[in-house]
Amino acid sequence: MFTDNVYPQQLTYGSHPQLGKIEVVTYPVSSPLYQQSLTLRDQVLRQPLGLSIWTENLEDEVHQGHFGIIPSSVQLAPLLACVVIVPKTQERVKLRQMAVVPELQKQGLGCFLIREVEDYLRQYHIKTINLAARVSALEFYQKLGYQSISGEFLEVGIPHQYLEKKLRSRSELCS
Repeated sequence: MFTDNVYPQQLTYGSHPQLGKIEVVTYPVSSPLYQQSLTLRDQVLRQPLGLSIWTENLEDEVHQGHFGIIPSSVQLAPLLACVVIVPKTQERVKLRQMAVVPELQKQGLGCFLIREVEDYLRQYHIKTINLAARVSALEFYQKLGYQSISGEFLEVGIPHQYLEKKLRSRSELCS
């Protein structure tokens, strides 16, 4: 499902009111987009907590799926949003490290990215997506159909909850 190709692969196009044409891409850890994703994840998810992504063990990320949004019209486009998908079983994955450039948050990029990643995962017959969401992000995930499956717990020093979404097949989506 996730191969380490040398180049990013475009999954789909979309349109954003302020940014114009955007692309959802998947990219390998050997790509410059992966380095951009580490910087974005550090800025959005680690630095506000006094942590650094650069001190974490990232070796397993070579076996994980990396997805992002870039503007279509820019050569060497900057990464605007990213998410990581961790394979767990043939039918289950974990979504982690969702981040959007701070100035672009609450403009639909995260929602667009997750919906496109879900479509991608359906092609591989993934049936369930799990994640540990910060309590501050619960409403975002619930609007996308994720349901709480746990009480609150602490992770990286802040409250989280486990969420889950059962993916419907493409044929079920239209019926």
